[in-house]
Amino acid sequence: MTPKEKAIQIIQNAIGDDLERATRAFAYHTPSMLQAEYGQSGRTCIEVLEGYQKDRAEVVAALNWVKEQSC
Repeated sequence: MTPKEKAIQIIQNAIGDDLERATRAFAYHTPSMLQAEYGQSGRTCIEVLEGYQKDRAEVVAALNWVKEQSC
């Protein structure tokens, strides 16, 4: 396996399923429930989802960057 292939594999493994799990967990929440604090996290359900979406976008951007490198 080349270093590039290994880097791609590592990044793909970092994607995880947090976004999907949170999306399923909050799927039937009303708008007011989504604005409520999630557990004792200090963040609302919406903020939790947005955080996972941001993380996913950053990991995908890193993956795409590595794929574009010519090594």
